[in-house]
Amino acid sequence: MRRPSGDGGTQALPPVAVINKPIVRSVIYQLVLVLALLWLGYEFALNAKANLGARNIASGLGFLDNAAGFGINLSLISYDETDTYGRVFVVGLLNTLLVSGIGIVLATLLGFAVGIGRLSANWRCSARCRVRARASRSSAKSFSTIAASWCRPCGRPKG
Repeated sequence: MRRPSGDGGTQALPPVAVINKPIVRSVIYQLVLVLALLWLGYEFALNAKANLGARNIASGLGFLDNAAGFGINLSLISYDETDTYGRVFVVGLLNTLLVSGIGIVLATLLGFAVGIGRLSANWRCSARCRVRARASRSSAKSFSTIAASWCRPCGRPKG
């Protein structure tokens, strides 16, 4: 690249230092940030390991082999109180999948019925289904607003 000179000709631009190029600087900044975060995480892990060792607290998943000692009312696989925490985890996972599957099927059926009801020639049925559809669209916003207000601390802090 060339630039005009004072005598009417052109003059070559001086080379730009590598560090002054925005792309190179951005890569360097990102590498420094990633290295700093990795170092910080490593230091946290070392600190946690030292503190747990000083207090004789075992970490890991060894507890999954211990007997649970409690019952679960509904289980899709055989389970009793003498089974391990690992078995409890599997029972809980299967129960969660069962409830989720039932909820998905029922929500799909309800949504299908409301959608068909909105197409009904009966004015009362169509209006009720329209209100139900609008209410269900707004309920997520309402529930999140209510949950946020419950999580907020009550009153002003003392002091």
